[in-house]
This record gives sequence, structure tokens and C-alpha cells, in this order.
Amino acid sequence: MNFDFSKFYSSPAGGKSPFGICAGLLIILNLFVFLHVAEFDFLSYDDTAYISRNPHIRDGLTADGILWAFSAELIFPSPHVDYWQPLTFVSRMIDIQLFGLDPGLHHLMNLLLHLANSILLMTVLARMTGHLERSFWVAALFAIHPLHVESVAWVTERKDVLFTFFWLLGMEAYRRYTLQGGVGRYLLVLLCLACSLMSKTMAATFPAVLLLLDCWPLQRASLQRQDMPRWIRLFLEKAPLFLLSLGAGLATVRCLSSHVQPYSLWITLGNAALSCVTYLVQTIWPSGLSLHYPHPGPSLPVEEAFAASALLAIVTGWTLWRLREKPFLFVGWAWFLGVLTPVLSINDIAGADRFTYVPLIGLFIMIIWWLGEQLAAQSNRCRMTARFLGFFILAVLSCVSRIQTKHWRNDETLTLHAVQTVPDDWISLHQYGFSLINQGHVREGMACLRKSLDLKPGFGYAHFNMGAGYLKLKQYAEAIHSFEKSLCFNPSFYDAHQNIADASFLMGNTAKAQRHYFAAIQTQPGFPPAYHHLALCLAERGKPAFAEKYFQIARQMCRDNPCQRKKVLDDMEFVHKKGKISPPLNPTSSPTTTIPVPSRTR
Repeated sequence: MNFDFSKFYSSPAGGKSPFGICAGLLIILNLFVFLHVAEFDFLSYDDTAYISRNPHIRDGLTADGILWAFSAELIFPSPHVDYWQPLTFVSRMIDIQLFGLDPGLHHLMNLLLHLANSILLMTVLARMTGHLERSFWVAALFAIHPLHVESVAWVTERKDVLFTFFWLLGMEAYRRYTLQGGVGRYLLVLLCLACSLMSKTMAATFPAVLLLLDCWPLQRASLQRQDMPRWIRLFLEKAPLFLLSLGAGLATVRCLSSHVQPYSLWITLGNAALSCVTYLVQTIWPSGLSLHYPHPGPSLPVEEAFAASALLAIVTGWTLWRLREKPFLFVGWAWFLGVLTPVLSINDIAGADRFTYVPLIGLFIMIIWWLGEQLAAQSNRCRMTARFLGFFILAVLSCVSRIQTKHWRNDETLTLHAVQTVPDDWISLHQYGFSLINQGHVREGMACLRKSLDLKPGFGYAHFNMGAGYLKLKQYAEAIHSFEKSLCFNPSFYDAHQNIADASFLMGNTAKAQRHYFAAIQTQPGFPPAYHHLALCLAERGKPAFAEKYFQIARQMCRDNPCQRKKVLDDMEFVHKKGKISPPLNPTSSPTTTIPVPSRTR
């Protein structure tokens, strides 16, 4: 369909354009809810591993960094990335190039992208449908809904706001292609999808959403039986897009296969149905939002799963029944369920707020267009009352979202809120315990870790951080035992090898310390403290020549860390004078004393 957009941008004499007013309102809403993220810290939950402690991006935008971003998890595994998302990491390199590791400015870049997405969504919907006001309400709900706080206030979720930015650009490029055709315009759609997939592979559902848009609002084919050949052509038209999505999806499945908990098909489907209904409820009544929702596993409530499945089937049947009369109902509902599909029932989580960032657009379209149809036949007074009520709802949601955003200020506020919201969640208990240990409340933190291990005995990260707690209490034998347990569940814990080595060194077992320092280096060659402490260990064992070699490597690797470099140089000078050195008084002062559990699956 082709609309005259000039009315959106033109204004009466001396007045302001409707589009400008709507865009201004979106900016105000976004700033009210999210501007205070500029005061927030990096979180230990993924932000450290993927950003502040990621050696591949710490120098900003470099050729080596870009090569790593496009290779990690596609060609070789990396502990600093969960799956292939090169553009997300390139965007982080640009941030570091511009702002260094100032967390507030990294947060503001997330906010800027979210603000751009809000205005883009309104623009694209208005151009596709010819309804600016309805498009504004959809974009406003998208901008300030509490379920979207996680995607904006968590720096790690740059992937959400970035892939959505390219997704919406792809929708606008597709709209132009449907109007004017041409290979160049089609290639632009393909490019936008590629960029979206390289930000987050949840964009794999984009071609299917374009088919929904062909039904409504673009109306490229009717729902009559005689139009079936046209639908086949529209599907074949998108074959390159589907193939691109399939390739990215398969690459992601390969990366995440070792992190997916193998549940039976019935548990998987039941949890998927419960997750969808939970998202529906939280969309209408956004309470009890948390960092993590544990997967019910075999204890899945069967009756609730059947009820949720029945509800989804009823709503699906209703939208199909109204398809010819009100196609936007089916399009919005299919958008919601379809875009959610790649992230339903994965890993050890029942769901996550961040998964709703794009799917909720479909629900908002359903609600706003249905209300718009109902109000179209009402009086002006009734419509004005509805607008007043709509702004009241936006005000309430904005306040709720602003409060929800405050929980993401730092580790302590986030994890405390998570434990209070979901008391029996082993991930939240672990993260809270981790936070307490880092604040010096070691025994209280270890008590939380024990509760986490009671709920999940095979949780390697909790065993690791129990070891870190024992190290702080100078209980070295217990610390080594906990670190060795963590290695049983995750042999790639180079941090565990490092801390076993440090504890063994402190206990005088330099031979064992040397073995584990080498294991840490073999597992993670780019980790400077392993080389530094290995050099100390070799000097203690009477091997100054070998110690000198690893001192030099550590010194070179610490060139951008003046404090760590000074410590290496001081120890080198001492070894040169004495020939050997006593064990470091606090070897675990390296940044790997404790580590958070990564969220892994997105």
C-alpha cells in the first residue's frame, strides 16, 4: 500500500508537525525512564567477561580486534563470547575507542540505540499503515515497558538494541522495495538482515515477519485461494533471506549446544507454553520481574502447562477466525509467538525479560490497532477520554520502569532484588553471594553459595567462588578442593587453575603450583597474572632464567595496565637481587579472584 506521508511532517501555519510532536514525546519518555543509567556500573554478570575484562577489545577499534570479533565462536571458541555476534563487539570497540571503559557512557549508547529504535518503529509503522497516532502508541509502549528495562539498562544487552536497530531499518528497506522494486533495494534488505544477524541471531525470524507484513499492512496478496501462487512467489522471493537466517541459526546452535540442558520434548514444549503465557501476563501486569527465572525441569506443573497450551491455542484460533476481517490480530499474534520461538525453553532458564524486546511489538500492534478500530466509530469525546487514559497508563508504566531500572545500578542492587523476587533461584543466590564476597562479606556470601549448591549441586561457578571465599579466609586446602570441583564441571576454568596454583604456592607446594600455572596459560594464553605468578614460582624453585622469560612476557602483556606492570617490574627487580622470592602475600588479587556465572544463552 502507498500512503501520502506529507501530512505527518507538514504543520499548520505557525504550528508543529504531528510527527515532530510524537517524536518529542518519545524522547521525553525515554529520558525520564532511562537517563539515570549514566550513573550505573558495569555488572559482574557478563559485563566483565565480555567487555571490561575482554583483552580483544580493550584497545578499542583495531584490526586485530575486528578479526577476532568475526572469528570468535565461528572459527575458534572464546571465553569472551557466547556465540557469533561480531557487530555487537565492533560496537563495543567503538565505545572503548571513544569513551574508554567509562560504564556510564557505555550505558548511554544503549539508551541512544533504544531511543532510535523507538522513533524508527513509529516511523516504519506509520509509513506502512498510514496511521501515525496508532504507531506512536505502539512505539511508546515499546519504549517504556518494564519488560524492556533489561535490554536497555544492561550493557551486555547491546546485542538486543543493536539487532533491533538493523531489524527496523530492514523493515523500512523492505517497504521501499515493495513500492519500487529493484535489485539494489532488495540487496539493502539483505544487508540489513545480515547486520541484524551479526548483532544477535534472534533476527533469524525476520524473513517470516516480512511474510506477515505482506499479509498486513502491505497487502501484497489477498487471502483468497486463487492468490496462493502469489504467496508462493512471495515466499520464494525471500529464499535468500531464509537461507541467510538458517546459516546464522545453525552456527549459533553449534556454539550453544554444549550449554543447553537436555530436557524431554514434553517438558520443553510445556515450559515454552508457560513462558509465553507468563510474558502475556507480565505485559499486562509487569510485576515480579527479575534477573533470572529458573527452569522448572522435571517439576514442571503439568496442569498449568496444559492450561497455558490451551490458552495459546484458543487465542491462535480466534486470530485465525478474524483473519479476513481484522488481519492485524493474526499478524501481531504470529509476530509475538514466531519471534519468541528461537529463545523458548533453552538452557537452565524458564525465560528472560530481554527475550521480549522485539516480540512485544506484535502484541502492542494487536492491542493498539484493535482499540483504534473500536474507537473509530465512537464520538470525539470518547476518543479524547481514551487518549487521556492512554497517557495515564504511559505515566504509570514509565514510573514502574524507572523503579525497575534502578535495580540495575550495580551488582549489589541487582542481585539483592533478584533474591528477594525469586528466593529459590540458584543463579540469583550465586550472584548475590558473589557480590557479597567481593564486598568483603565473605561468610555471608559463602552461605548464599551453599544455598545455590543445594539447589544445583553441579554448578561449577558456585564451587569456584566457594574456593575464592576460602582463599580470602586463608583456608587454602578447602579452597583447592572447591576449585578442583569446579574443574570437574568445567575444565576450561583457567581462573580455577590459576587460583589452585596460587593456593598451592602459598602452601609451599611449588611443583603443583607450576603445573597449574602452565595449565592456566594453556587454557587462556592471554592472561597476564598466570605468567607473572609462574615467574615467581619458578624463581622460588631456583630457576631464575626461566623466571626471567615469563617476567618479560607478563611485562609485555601488562603494557596498558600501569599498576600491574609496576608490580611485575618490582618483582623482577627483587628476583634479580635475591635470586628467588617468597610467595606473593596476596596472589589472588588478580582480577579472577571470583567470577560470575555467564548468562550464555541469549
